Amino acid sequence: MNFLSFSPMKYKINSIATLINRAFNICSTWMQFDKEMKFLVDYFNNNGYPDNVFYKTLRSFLDNKLCPPTKIQTAPKETKYIKLPYLGHISFTIRKQLREILKHSFPQIKFNIVFVNSYNINSFFKMKMLLPSELCSNIVYIFNCPRCNARYIGSSTRWFKHRILEHMGKSIRTSLPLSRPSFSAIRHHSQTEDHPFTHSDFKILSSTPNRLDLLILESLHTHKMKPELNANTAIQLLTV
Repeated sequence: MNFLSFSPMKYKINSIATLINRAFNICSTWMQFDKEMKFLVDYFNNNGYPDNVFYKTLRSFLDNKLCPPTKIQTAPKETKYIKLPYLGHISFTIRKQLREILKHSFPQIKFNIVFVNSYNINSFFKMKMLLPSELCSNIVYIFNCPRCNARYIGSSTRWFKHRILEHMGKSIRTSLPLSRPSFSAIRHHSQTEDHPFTHSDFKILSSTPNRLDLLILESLHTHKMKPELNANTAIQLLTV
């Protein structure tokens, strides 16, 4: 995290304290710890952190480790977390006022108020490419006949395009017609009624990575839509 990044100062201080604590727990001698501190000073300097910020954090850390403050025994409180958008310095004023209100109204609860910043590079530029529908797997799909609107609902744990090719009676490797394709209610309807179909007549209804959830979704869609080409439109008994 760069020192000039739009984030609460506490987060920047904690990034220093985290690495100091790591070095303190790993280093077996003070000489090694001192060497690691010199490395961390250069590391944070390269990210825009002033020396005084690092050394102030280091001094506070060592004071707590070597001379820990005396803990006052109090009744335990329930802890609650509240998220607030980070708006700069005004956020700390809002947090202080909110703490006073909550402390007065709910003295038995300890509220931890944290800031979140939803404005990052990813929020402005969606770089991730969407997966083409033909390459999706673990899906429930529907077929609509382009001539008579007869429907069929099915599911597949493999690529969607492979299941479509099976309905067409074609090889999933070469896309050429098979001599003995497996039975397909869609292909049977197409040949019997002379209603040709294409890839565009298939649509994805739902998707889930869980096999049992896939069977449940298929049964629910089948029961609701009652597709004409399915052999049984009632909900099937599901077994794991």
